[in-house]
Amino acid sequence: MPRALLIVNAKASQAADCFAEIARHLEAGGIDVERGEADCEDGLKECLRKRRDQIDLLVVAGGDGTVRCAVEAIVAEPDRPLPLGIIPVGTANNVARGLGLPLETEKACAVVVAAQRKWMDVGRVNGRIFVSVVGIGLSTRVHEEVPSEQKKRWGSLSYAISAMKLLLGRTPRFRAKIRHDGGVLKGAALQITVCNGRYYGGHMVIQRPRRGWTMGCWTCRS
Repeated sequence: MPRALLIVNAKASQAADCFAEIARHLEAGGIDVERGEADCEDGLKECLRKRRDQIDLLVVAGGDGTVRCAVEAIVAEPDRPLPLGIIPVGTANNVARGLGLPLETEKACAVVVAAQRKWMDVGRVNGRIFVSVVGIGLSTRVHEEVPSEQKKRWGSLSYAISAMKLLLGRTPRFRAKIRHDGGVLKGAALQITVCNGRYYGGHMVIQRPRRGWTMGCWTCRS
């Protein structure tokens, strides 16, 4: 029987107390579930480090931030890579959407039980992993100013409200230089974002797949 370490982000917008429900679905599918406690990136790394030799996969229930922390913990010890199961109960869940995962808890658990795997590339900026987006400018201030309680109440709309408030104020621009294969771009900007998937912010689609093409993984190249 495969063994899973399950970590639920209690701060996620839809999490509430969903550990029992998720554990029930996984155990019904033949997975032995152990509960882990971690409320930050370092806590998740330590929790995984202590149990790495006792489990076969890591399952996290949360949003994009929780997934990023889980990936950071997995790649911190590359000698024994672990598969990652994602139960999307966050605000935007752009990672899960980009991978084509179901957003319903029971169906997401069924994907884990069936061991349906997809490769997912990740990026690294200034030594830190990112799995969805990374940016500078307006988005950084938006994320800093949206409290967890507001995300739980308003969901993705909370980001839009915060962004509008900042745009109506005096949001500073900055000068930027971007080198790419075709040359160099220079100019003033409010925001620069690098996306590692199809979705950005509140479910905004920034790239649609071509007809007949199924997205099995997504890539960010620097």
